[in-house]
Amino acid sequence: MGRGTWSWIVPDGLWEIAEPLIPPSKVRPQGG
Repeated sequence: MGRGTWSWIVPDGLWEIAEPLIPPSKVRPQGG
């Protein structure tokens, strides 16, 4: 549960493709 706000909209399997597409500020508001 540390994916950010998008953790519920994008399945873990798709995160491999989604993470690079979504700005780090949206994915990791904590900074990583």
